[in-house]
Amino acid sequence: MIFASAATFIIPWLYKICISLGEFIREFALGDHSAWYGFIFNPLVNMASNEDVAVEVLGIRYVAWGLAIAIAITALPASLFTREKVNVSSQEKINLIRSGKLVMENRSFRTLCLMIFFVISGMFFMGVLVTYANIFYIAGGDKSGGATWNGFYGTTSGIISLGATFLIPVLVRRFDKKKVLLSGLGIAAATILSSWFLLNPSLPALQLLLAMVIGFGMSACWLLNGAFIADICDEDEYLNGYRREGIFSAFYGFVVKMAFTGIAFTLGYVLSFIGYEAGSAQMTPETLTRLRLFIALFPSSCLIAAIITFSRYQLSRERLYEIQAAIRARKAATNETSL
Repeated sequence: MIFASAATFIIPWLYKICISLGEFIREFALGDHSAWYGFIFNPLVNMASNEDVAVEVLGIRYVAWGLAIAIAITALPASLFTREKVNVSSQEKINLIRSGKLVMENRSFRTLCLMIFFVISGMFFMGVLVTYANIFYIAGGDKSGGATWNGFYGTTSGIISLGATFLIPVLVRRFDKKKVLLSGLGIAAATILSSWFLLNPSLPALQLLLAMVIGFGMSACWLLNGAFIADICDEDEYLNGYRREGIFSAFYGFVVKMAFTGIAFTLGYVLSFIGYEAGSAQMTPETLTRLRLFIALFPSSCLIAAIITFSRYQLSRERLYEIQAAIRARKAATNETSL
């Protein structure tokens, strides 16, 4: 979670970097091409000379390559140097279809997956639409100015998420994971509703309050989901006698990717519904009103649905203690029998 939060210090600024780099490439194309670094930008000279091509379109061609290299460098060590512990207990193999069926029969796991689907659907729609709000509502159509405020918004959320990473475990030990998660989602939902007032072109810095609360609420969600999966694996072992962390993690990852894919497919339709036309330099007052309403109502509704869903999660701390004690007793009995 610490590394994920640290990454958000950079990600919110990518659009601003694309704009700044694109502006530099355009100046280079219209000026002297003989600079020592000219070979880097020469392939885009013709495109950069065309004023109809947006500067961020130029910049993203290089930013994307930079991101690809950074991802490869940081991701490869995890796959190359991470190893399973040696003393892995053997158990009967189950085929994928049967294992998947058993996983989805677990009520606790279905509840967790539905909750995270609602959270991702709401929050990542909001993350994208706040960018449009910053450009067209806060900055009045100034892409560079809006991108700057969007960077401050995202970095503020990342800083709070990083700090919450150390606070949430303390709260969990005192109040239980489920209560902490529901409280975080509830506070985030209420604050998102107030985005109608916090996204204010007269006081653009107010949006940082929105970012702070969302950063804490989302940190509670991302930090605790892995712990809930571990609890569910204990429950599954108690009910079925198998340890299947891999298949639970795989299906959880599938749900997360399905939610992101849904956002990618529907975002264009949402923007069209709001009234935004691609490439427009401004939004009409009516479009801005619909955008602000969508930001305030849709993500908060998704979080409320997530709260209602997860309130039915039944693995309390006391129930887990009982399950873990029963698993230990079962293993102890098995060991005695084998001896």
